[in-house]
Amino acid sequence: MKIFSKIQFPAKENFKKFGKILEGSKKTHSSKKTQYEVITGSKSEGWLLAYLVVRNRVSKCIEQHPASKESFEPVKGVCLLIVAPVKTPDKIETFVLDKPVVLNEGVWHDVVALSEEAEVKIAENSGVTTKKIFFKKTVEPVLITK
Repeated sequence: MKIFSKIQFPAKENFKKFGKILEGSKKTHSSKKTQYEVITGSKSEGWLLAYLVVRNRVSKCIEQHPASKESFEPVKGVCLLIVAPVKTPDKIETFVLDKPVVLNEGVWHDVVALSEEAEVKIAENSGVTTKKIFFKKTVEPVLITK
């Protein structure tokens, strides 16, 4: 038996309990110069970039990084980001990773592919610690139409 999760598209309102969508401000700049805007940050001992190639179609576990934010930036293919709140890892939600997002510290997460494979750029603190929870049943995202 599998656990099914409704698939959503990330928007400011439905994603805010997990983190934020990485997008520039809507401010109008009068200058024609290049603009630089810090979107999110945290104190850290350094950071790392990783390149994730995702081939799995179901999730067997979720993980969290208690003291690190983590960004997920889609590069190629189609994938889903499975997330759950820090204190309730059984309350999973699933989002199409169609734009860059950053997860808050401690948010439970996993990534699964919808295409044959998907590629995602990840940034997080370099000294990140990871906790994992394995599901009793696999999580399989499905499209629900009504």
